[in-house]
Amino acid sequence: MRIQASNPTATDTDSGDASGSLRRAAFSGARWGGLASIVEQLGTVASTVVLARLLTPADFGIVTAATVAVGLFEVFTRLGFGAALVNRKTIDDRVASSTFWLALAVGLVVSGLVAFASPLLARAVGKPQAAPFIAVAGLVIAMGQVSRVSGALLARGLRFKAIYMTDIASIIAYSGTAIVLVVTTNLGPWAIIIGRVVGSFVLMVTRFVVGDWFPRLMFDGASIRDDLRFNLAFITNHLMAYGAKNADYWMLGQTASSAALGSYYVAYVLPSILRQRMTWLTGEILFPVLSRVRDEPDRMRRAYAEVMQFLSFLAFPALLGISLLSEPIVYVFFGPKWLAAVTPLSIVAVAAAIETVTQVASTIFVSRGTPGRSAIVNTIRLIALSVGLAVAAAVGGLESVALAVLVS
Repeated sequence: MRIQASNPTATDTDSGDASGSLRRAAFSGARWGGLASIVEQLGTVASTVVLARLLTPADFGIVTAATVAVGLFEVFTRLGFGAALVNRKTIDDRVASSTFWLALAVGLVVSGLVAFASPLLARAVGKPQAAPFIAVAGLVIAMGQVSRVSGALLARGLRFKAIYMTDIASIIAYSGTAIVLVVTTNLGPWAIIIGRVVGSFVLMVTRFVVGDWFPRLMFDGASIRDDLRFNLAFITNHLMAYGAKNADYWMLGQTASSAALGSYYVAYVLPSILRQRMTWLTGEILFPVLSRVRDEPDRMRRAYAEVMQFLSFLAFPALLGISLLSEPIVYVFFGPKWLAAVTPLSIVAVAAAIETVTQVASTIFVSRGTPGRSAIVNTIRLIALSVGLAVAAAVGGLESVALAVLVS
């Protein structure tokens, strides 16, 4: 399939049924996204519980260190290539192919840099033994770039079912691979790293297959030059967001043991998974839909209000419930060896509830073509977190770190 030049906004307006068609697309996306979210939620939580039962806090600490280190470099590949494709008013095969090759080149270079710098990154995060894990985990960066462009073209066509089916395939591949390797081998934390690489590979391949689009051997820099301003603001936003969401891990990597880092990861991951699945779903649907009506602020306001009402109804009771029941949740699902995660979990769950608001607002900013505003919010958040972590370092304990996250 080749992409023809298109202006979906103009087409929808001329049809006289823009509101109805976009609403139907949003409902379709919500239906399939809801199914995918449930499957991914169950798969992620189940695999985390099983892996936590079979691995040690120290094993999870190594995986966390590798994830945080790779995440720093991955931020530099989030140049908004996919988002720019969705946000464009017009697109053709020349633009799509040029964006693909640029995104792939950036991904390959960054993956290579991660492998080369893995010993330095491991020492920087405070866990030198994580170096080989970081080198292998870096493979997901290049594959993620390919998936991001393919996914953007699917989102632009409002093909939500295809997007979510590939997401389900990816999480099944990750969970199945990691659990099988932990049960049948002595690979330890390698099982999780290999599982993530397999999951990323499956996502890349399935999005190519269902998208029925392959890039042409062409590159026209002029065709994507207009996206550079958007891309610069987009990556600035992600850099600030990365710092705001990972500064606590970097601090603990330097000051705490691998076991303590692993316990904090378990405390952080459960409410974060729940929050991310909800805001990720709304973002996946809202972004391509609202990008088409970004010049109609009244419609955007109504959509934002409806989404926030929906999320408040679901997210706040669920996350506050996790906060109140943190001790039995940890004891029953993870086991006594994870009891150090109880108090941090109760605090981080409240922070996750609050974060539902900021995440949806970020989607609104990007869909209006102003990701720089979200970058400002994340910069303020990072400053607050840095001050809080400085206090936490003096006080000590995982609880103080979780409180810094809540305040920010």
